[in-house]
Amino acid sequence: MRTQRTRRARTTPARSPLRTLVAAYRLRGRAVLAGWGFGVGWQGAQVLAPLVVAAAVDQGIVGRDPWALGAWSAVLVGLCVIEMTLTALRHRFAIIPAVQISLRLREDLLARAHRAEPAGTGRSPGDLVARSTSDVDTVGGMVDFTPSTMACLVSTAAVTGTLVLIDPLLAAAVLVPLLPVGIAFWWWSRRLQDAARAAQRSAAALSTLAEAGLDNDRIVHGMGAVGALHARWDDAVGAARRDGLRLGRLRSLLLPVVELLRVVAAVAVLLVGARLLAADRISVGELVAAASYVVYLGPLLSQIGAFVAEWRGALASAARIESAVPQPHRARTGPELPPAGPAGRHLRAEGLTVAGTRIHGLDLDIAPGTVCAVLGGTDDGLPELAEVLTGRRAPDGGRVRLDGVDVTGRPLAEIGEVGRSAFLFSGTIGESVTFARPDASHGDVAAALARSRADEVLGVVPDGLGTALPPGATTLSGGQRQRIALARALVADPTVLVCTDVTAALDANTASAVVRGLRDRGRTTVLLTTDPQVAGWADREIDLRPGERSEGVPR
Repeated sequence: MRTQRTRRARTTPARSPLRTLVAAYRLRGRAVLAGWGFGVGWQGAQVLAPLVVAAAVDQGIVGRDPWALGAWSAVLVGLCVIEMTLTALRHRFAIIPAVQISLRLREDLLARAHRAEPAGTGRSPGDLVARSTSDVDTVGGMVDFTPSTMACLVSTAAVTGTLVLIDPLLAAAVLVPLLPVGIAFWWWSRRLQDAARAAQRSAAALSTLAEAGLDNDRIVHGMGAVGALHARWDDAVGAARRDGLRLGRLRSLLLPVVELLRVVAAVAVLLVGARLLAADRISVGELVAAASYVVYLGPLLSQIGAFVAEWRGALASAARIESAVPQPHRARTGPELPPAGPAGRHLRAEGLTVAGTRIHGLDLDIAPGTVCAVLGGTDDGLPELAEVLTGRRAPDGGRVRLDGVDVTGRPLAEIGEVGRSAFLFSGTIGESVTFARPDASHGDVAAALARSRADEVLGVVPDGLGTALPPGATTLSGGQRQRIALARALVADPTVLVCTDVTAALDANTASAVVRGLRDRGRTTVLLTTDPQVAGWADREIDLRPGERSEGVPR
């Protein structure tokens, strides 16, 4: 028997958080750049407004020229109109791309979670995506925040240059009190990033503990471990509260300091400006403009400070996303298969070995159109065998071939699967049945319903295919869910169908009719079952049970 080395799905090291943020911006690069441009224009109009007011004061009020006052007032109104227009465009090219990027990040995250699941993430793709949703929103929200913040940085530089042109001493009076803000930004942002990471870790630990406790409530009570669970819960709540409060204190620290320094700068402008005005070094209008810039710089610095907080939070969220769902290697090009015949494909397994199960050196040879039952016990590894046959898991030894082509460890859309859990999406029964083929014809749907005996389910529900299902389809019995899930797989019409205990919740007569429907379908089918009676209804039977391993003769 030939064996091969264990082949496991590999993942690349997690990307750096900065690369994740850059990748998010690149998803809608042109729109983001347009938002930045409109933001700079918007802030430019705000920077020019105090200069227009200064000219109106000096020429119109001090110079007692009503025509000059009217002209500069008209210019100021025009600047306001331009500012409003650019504000609308800035939001248009910031908010919408942010929403689109969040959606794209979710799609990418789900795809990565599906590809990374065999690598051993320990969680289902849906759980991984659900846990990272808030982090994805944080990263996407940076796109909305960035254009206005970049415009604030440009405006800060423009205001600084304008103040220097008015008078260097006046500029020093404004800017010197604001220099500590830069140091505060640096210190605060580093502390904030650490606090954000700690808060996210403790919140995740609390969520995990709550989920585990609720999902295993019966086990916890059975072991008499309720008190221990409550003690761990109290510790987790305390850690989450402590880290959350620390993060909140840091977030509330910087902005009051910025406001205090802005007041100090305003007082300095009035004192220094009065002396300069008395010495005829500046005009009244220039003093008014300088005072306006002090008021204007406060929100600018507050915006920059808030951006630093959001940026650090986004870095922490990006790191959390990358650690939760590793980057999978680029998938190899799928094998080229010859066209399938009407009876499906020839499925062969050579020397399959799956560690931790009783599957060692298993050979399967299933001709097109055959329904082959593989009979095993509950601990014989039937679910693991289904994963290997469908390519979701690489075996520890052996190969899987489809029409002679090696497809080991490669998931293919041509190989369908129906499991025992029979999960159904919320929506109508018709939407669930046609989930894989929304354009399926009425005849294909009717044939699938008949072969799976799901047509009997339609006779007892209020609206047939239009019956609405709640999440989990809890209004249906286990047997009804199994038949609808099987009908969904039959509508998809895969060339090879792998079924795992699809008749476990059915009575003998219905189970027999379902197997007969699978045989009438005339496509290659692997029926993994723990029921000897069900295995006996198939075309062929392979018994994996200890001491009874044999291959049955065709029926």
